[in-house]
Amino acid sequence: MPSKQLLLFEEITPETGKKIYAGGYSEIVLCTDGGDTDVMRAICEYLLRHPKLIYVTGRCQSAGVLIAAAGNEVIAYPGVEWLHHNASGEADGKKGDMQMWAEYLRRNDRWANCFLQERTGRAASHWASDAYDERVFTNEEAIEWGLVDREV
Repeated sequence: MPSKQLLLFEEITPETGKKIYAGGYSEIVLCTDGGDTDVMRAICEYLLRHPKLIYVTGRCQSAGVLIAAAGNEVIAYPGVEWLHHNASGEADGKKGDMQMWAEYLRRNDRWANCFLQERTGRAASHWASDAYDERVFTNEEAIEWGLVDREV
């Protein structure tokens, strides 16, 4: 989950044993099934302020696609399983609660599509149409779409 990747940005100093903010990491290895959109956005904001080289291995799905897109340079290992889709979740409760949740998901979709357009140069409308249903794609497509700079 992306929340685990956020832990890469902290370390414990041997001298004090206390956690410090560690902006010095230059590389991140990303392998994720995705996760919470709020956590993903926080990680993306961090990566935009502190550019990192991201190596993608195994799988990069859901929120992971946006985290990868936030990297300064993205290198994919062979055979990465990429998966992109609209924000999703479950809601229960009254009609108003479900309407609020639906609007929250729509806002996240708009943000994601605009973010991917900004990072890749591919139109937000293309990202939106690709995400309508789950879209599985290859490294070659990720390179073509501007998500990945190169494959190892």
